[in-house]
Amino acid sequence: MTSVEVPAVRRLSDWSAVDLRDLAAEYGTPLYVQDLDRVAQNYDRLTAAFPDVDVHYAVKANAGRSVLEALREMGAGAECASAGEVHRALDAGFAPADIHYTAVNPPSQDLD
Repeated sequence: MTSVEVPAVRRLSDWSAVDLRDLAAEYGTPLYVQDLDRVAQNYDRLTAAFPDVDVHYAVKANAGRSVLEALREMGAGAECASAGEVHRALDAGFAPADIHYTAVNPPSQDLD
């Protein structure tokens, strides 16, 4: 069995307080700061562990446009459980063929 490296969880203390203050001053608060390098590392680890599958990111986990765009650029598809998630995926540039709509009991208007 191949071992998989599990990266340490990033804590607030891992970030530079000065950088975070500068970001808050520039963009205001509340503010979401995304580590797209970590997103890429996680995607690479997942695709290395499962090389024969197509990865579809669960948009419900984080529908932030920067995260969705980064994952799309890396080759991921989008797994969406609502019409809103489908719209977010389309807005982030996913092709309709790369979006899986997996709503359990979707409204009839979503199926048109």
